[in-house]
Amino acid sequence: MTDAHDLDRQNGNTFWTDAIAKEMKEVHKAFEILTDDKAVPIGYQKIPCHMIFDVKMEDFKRKARLVAGGHLTEAPATITYASVVSRETVRIALMLAALNDLQVKAGDVLNAYITAPCKEKVWTVLGPEFGPDAGRNAIIVRALYGLKSAGAAFHAHLASFMRQMGYTSCKADPDLWYKAETRPDDNYRYYAYILCYVDNILVMHHDSMSVLIGGPAHWFPPFFFILARRSFVFCFFGAPRKLHKTDRRRTKRGPFLDKMKIPPPIVAIFRLIFSSAGRSIGQLATVSARTI
Repeated sequence: MTDAHDLDRQNGNTFWTDAIAKEMKEVHKAFEILTDDKAVPIGYQKIPCHMIFDVKMEDFKRKARLVAGGHLTEAPATITYASVVSRETVRIALMLAALNDLQVKAGDVLNAYITAPCKEKVWTVLGPEFGPDAGRNAIIVRALYGLKSAGAAFHAHLASFMRQMGYTSCKADPDLWYKAETRPDDNYRYYAYILCYVDNILVMHHDSMSVLIGGPAHWFPPFFFILARRSFVFCFFGAPRKLHKTDRRRTKRGPFLDKMKIPPPIVAIFRLIFSSAGRSIGQLATVSARTI
């Protein structure tokens, strides 16, 4: 972290300092700081935490991430595997969305892992990035990046909210969630779908925005939505920004895919799907990988 501050001083800016401050503002809730008179509970493993840095290719924005040294912990007793939706499932779901005239929207959960409770008993000594709390003991209470069980913890946490929303996991692909719905304008009955690829969510619904934000879209400012009655914050991107000129598929309710942007991980899924079938992604849509 000292090197990051040195770079800012040498370059005459605060890019890395701002990135660290932004990360610490979000990740602070992952720690339960112990008072001086409170000892670490018995059975907890001590691990270090450190900051990692990256530069985003799409806009050269600096990114800092506080991660745990999960490689130093013992293997958790529970399974740490976390599945993702398959490419075949995405392909079939997109077809069903087109047949049922459904909206297709995508969202990216911000700071996804630390929304889930930690499944491991670990603690750490806070570093200088914690400011006045540096040097104090703290229990890690959220699924901090770097922990062996972090992926599985978020997967289970997201699944619990899917069930609370009334969705059922598909037996053929547990990362596809479905729910019987009725379109109000014509009483058409269909199944709505939510597909999960780690923290990327693909929604197929007659009013997909209401699923992502928990209410009508006009209740909230654009691009950043807090799901009402839930604990996820979405950085919303929408659907592919524009369609290929030779494949402007329209339904009774407008374009199958709205002219909006889509997050790069979902673009990667689309590329994987259609390249595996010997087709170009341009046959479905021309997608910009540059995020908002």
